[in-house]
Amino acid sequence: MNNSETLKKQFWNESFQQWFEGPMDPNYVFLQVQPDVIRILNRNGEPAQELTLGN
Repeated sequence: MNNSETLKKQFWNESFQQWFEGPMDPNYVFLQVQPDVIRILNRNGEPAQELTLGN
């Protein structure tokens, strides 16, 4: 979770007021996702491709 005030202000959009009181609302946070593997699914029965990310 990233609770950066800079990010919260930078990406705040007035449409978010449906759910949050403002950019400093404690429930408005950014989730930081760091995957180990990304799987790309293909059409037409082709096998999935995987991208393994190094740590």
